[in-house]
Amino acid sequence: MEIDSVRRGNSSLVGENVQPSALDLGFQAVQLLAYKYTSLRILCPFELIEDSPPELFLPALGAQLGERIARAQGTDFTTGSGAGRPWGIVGAATVGVTAASATAFTGDEVVRLIHSVDPNYRRGPSSGFMMHENIFEVASLLKDGAGRYLWTPPTTPDAQDLLHGRPVFMNNAMASSVATGATTMLFGQFSAYKIRDTGTIRLSRTTERRADNDEQEFIAFLRSDGLLADAGTHPVKKLVQA
Repeated sequence: MEIDSVRRGNSSLVGENVQPSALDLGFQAVQLLAYKYTSLRILCPFELIEDSPPELFLPALGAQLGERIARAQGTDFTTGSGAGRPWGIVGAATVGVTAASATAFTGDEVVRLIHSVDPNYRRGPSSGFMMHENIFEVASLLKDGAGRYLWTPPTTPDAQDLLHGRPVFMNNAMASSVATGATTMLFGQFSAYKIRDTGTIRLSRTTERRADNDEQEFIAFLRSDGLLADAGTHPVKKLVQA
C-alpha cells in the first residue's frame, strides 16, 4: 500500500491581465508493508474452558491476546528501525532542538521545540508532546522565569496533562532517562503518523496439538505497518540530548 504526502506551496499576487504562473502540488509516495505480529500462544486447560462462562472467558482471553499485540506494535511504531519492522516515529521525526546538556533540558529548550514546528502542525486534537512517564516527571518540574511550573495539572480525573499549554501523550516505549543522544520528547501533529492494518485481528483455536494434556491453544495474528508522512514540512520534531 502506498500513501502520498503533499508538499504545499504559497499563493501570490497577480496583476491585471497577467497570466499567473503554475505551482503544481508535489507528491511523495511512500510504501506501507504488512509485518505479521503474533500474540504468542496461550494454553488453557479444558477445566478452565468448561468451568468459565463463555461471556466472561472469551472476552477476557481476547483482550489479553489483543493487548500483547498492541504492546509489540506500540514499541515498533515508536522506536522501530524500519528494517524488518515498521519505522517508528522517533527515528522518522526531524531534530527540532538539540539540548545543550547531555543529562538535562531546560524550559527554554522545550519552548524552542514547540516553535520549531510549523504553526499548522501545532493545533488540533492530535498535536502535543509525546514522552516517557519518567521524562514527563522531569519536565513537570521545569519553571519559567517567574517561578511558575510549565506543567498544568489536570483539573478532573479524565483531563489531559498540559506542558506549556500543550497536551502531553505518555508513551513508555520512548527513552526513560535523560542521557547522551537520547530523544527525550517529541512535539507536533501525531496524526501524521500513519498505521496500516491489512485486516482485523485473527484468532486461532487449536484443540488437537495439546489433546494429550487436555489443553487448547489460542493465538492471535495481525499484519500492520506504520510510518510518518512527511513531504518536507516536518509535522513532528524531537528534542535530542547532546
